[in-house]
Amino acid sequence: MKKKSLFEAEQGFTLVEILISIALLALLALGLMSSLKQSISSSSASSYYTTAMNIARDRIETHKSQEGTNQLQGSGYKETVTKNGVDYQLVVTNISDEKDVKNIPSHFLAVNITVSWPQIGATPSGRVSYSTCLER
Repeated sequence: MKKKSLFEAEQGFTLVEILISIALLALLALGLMSSLKQSISSSSASSYYTTAMNIARDRIETHKSQEGTNQLQGSGYKETVTKNGVDYQLVVTNISDEKDVKNIPSHFLAVNITVSWPQIGATPSGRVSYSTCLER
């Protein structure tokens, strides 16, 4: 009598084994999809944040290169900037007279630029602030 080896006796996988492997693969795919969704959302939020900071820095550099900072002298200067189809609201506030701002020479102006954007899809609204001193 010929003895069968362990591998010769099996003809294939049972239905239960196949269903269990499909269920495990589905759970693994769900975990990966959740992580992918979170990373895409974080990437979008980071993109809006970076654009807002670039807008604030651009306005500061624009006013530094001009003679005087007349537009930034008064508090409450507002502007809407559209980048990549998103409307960013820019507000400039003169903070030279606030008590937290100390030891600034009189020929400098301390300003705070706040740039905000609305909720876009699943990405929540946000706001960044950038403070600096400008020569009057």
